[in-house]
Amino acid sequence: VVLVRDDFGDKQKFDLFLSVYNWTSLKPTEELQALVLSEKGFSVQTVWDDYIPDLLKKFKCEDRTQCVIRVEIPQFKASSFLLLTEPKNSKIVNPNLKLVSVVKRDKPVDNKHVFDITLSAEAVAPFVAMDFKRNYGIRGNFLENGFFIFDHQKTITFVTKSNVTEQQISDNLTFKTVADVV
Repeated sequence: VVLVRDDFGDKQKFDLFLSVYNWTSLKPTEELQALVLSEKGFSVQTVWDDYIPDLLKKFKCEDRTQCVIRVEIPQFKASSFLLLTEPKNSKIVNPNLKLVSVVKRDKPVDNKHVFDITLSAEAVAPFVAMDFKRNYGIRGNFLENGFFIFDHQKTITFVTKSNVTEQQISDNLTFKTVADVV
């Protein structure tokens, strides 16, 4: 795992969390924590390094196809993932994504309507892509797209100038994962 800093800060000390997941579960099979000391901004630093065969044994993965690694630095609200093989060769399962809720925030931001859209998953959901049905006319931006769901639920913010309701978003929202196409 490589840390790329693009800030002007000096020394930073923070916790790095690694969680290993079997594609079929939202409960990590293993969790590690490391204290990282970064000396300066605008730098690149290897913060975790392990030999893959040793890693597979340590994390109870039969092979590279069975597991995925979540990397988090809560202090910076940073989260990423590490695939151990190509998605088409992984044992990715259908995560059974469901729309939990669409909630419109009370106050517009810069004359735009803001919605919090919550999805649920029953397994790790890789590369979740959200969109709207064709020709419906809802335009806007998801503040995150192409994301992973490692927890049971994830909430994504949608911002639009369109005067739409929660129900219109619910009825016209589409979402899929890489499991739908591999």
